[in-house]
Amino acid sequence: MASRAGRQSRIAPKTALLGATRAFRKEIAEFINEFEELRTGEEPVHLEGLEELRGELLPLLKHYLGELGNQIFIRPSESAEQKEFQIRDGAHSMKIIHSYIKGIAHSLRSARLLPNQNAHDVLPHSNANGLFSLTGFRRSSLQLKLVALIIRIQNLFDKQQTMRPKFGSSVPSYGKGKGGNIQKWAALAEENRQVQRDIDSLVQWFDLSESGVLRNRIEMITQHIDGTLLHPIKILKRKNLAYPQALEDTIPIIEFCQVFFHHINEGSHHPFFLMSPAQQFAFIEKATAIPDTLRKFILDIEYDDHPSTLENSEPGQSLIDEFVEISQILTDSCDVLLQSDPSQSDHHLALIQDYRIWHDRWFAELVSSVEKFYSTYKGLFPEAFRSPPASPS
Repeated sequence: MASRAGRQSRIAPKTALLGATRAFRKEIAEFINEFEELRTGEEPVHLEGLEELRGELLPLLKHYLGELGNQIFIRPSESAEQKEFQIRDGAHSMKIIHSYIKGIAHSLRSARLLPNQNAHDVLPHSNANGLFSLTGFRRSSLQLKLVALIIRIQNLFDKQQTMRPKFGSSVPSYGKGKGGNIQKWAALAEENRQVQRDIDSLVQWFDLSESGVLRNRIEMITQHIDGTLLHPIKILKRKNLAYPQALEDTIPIIEFCQVFFHHINEGSHHPFFLMSPAQQFAFIEKATAIPDTLRKFILDIEYDDHPSTLENSEPGQSLIDEFVEISQILTDSCDVLLQSDPSQSDHHLALIQDYRIWHDRWFAELVSSVEKFYSTYKGLFPEAFRSPPASPS
């Protein structure tokens, strides 16, 4: 009986941890779904909700993620008693983090950054520090940053779950062989610390000027594209891929997308910084879709299975179309600037002409890369590009 009771006492914390994890994942999924269905109209903003978010909820979320760094985001102890303590405290901290995710969602609803059909409209007002000038652009930027943060937290727990069975190992094997799982646990702990730094960055974001928010959005776009590059590189490290060629051809496409936004990030000597704030915001709002379009393009590429048909017979075309659209915003604004400001026309003209030469060369190389990929892909799967036979009438 004693041994059975002992087993039950060991199982209980693991069950609690699993239950906390499931509840946490469910809350995050609902949070992200709400953002995906977000109304983007100009609704009133209740600033107290954002004060609570910045001053209380985000710092506390960071604190408890730090607590988990000593509980479930580290290599489990080889001591059964200490391991049980880690699991029990980890389950408790996860429940607290779960409550703070719910608190963030509640705060955003009260601030009208998430849909709330039952709330009364509350007119915006300024606080003593003049903290918020919540323009539509700043609001959409905050939405994007919060979604990115919650997804990072979700990914963090997903990785922890892939390592969770190690908690139930009756014979600890950590450190055996070529380091065992030590490096994986160390990487997980570092990722947790990075999420905490992201929270600090988000808290500091509230103090940015409009131009600071603008530059931050450009950096976010660039970072998302940088992250997309890791996908084909990681897959191509595998051995015995059936169709690596097309995936290899996506790397130059991603790199040309990187170059476009890095060119803006390099400094103020870019026509983007000659545009009016309204034109800059319009440019960035359009450009925000590019990382998602690029990622979808990359994820849809077959490298192991042979497709019977391809849903997209012109892969990469939507990416080119989006670059054409944002480039047109930039070109049109430059044309207006040259016509309306003769006193600066010589200086602006030289800058704009240099940019147009650069852009024409860059765009030609992007299109050429997409065409090369398309040629490779069609060569690999010619039958998948054929039109399906017409159904008999």
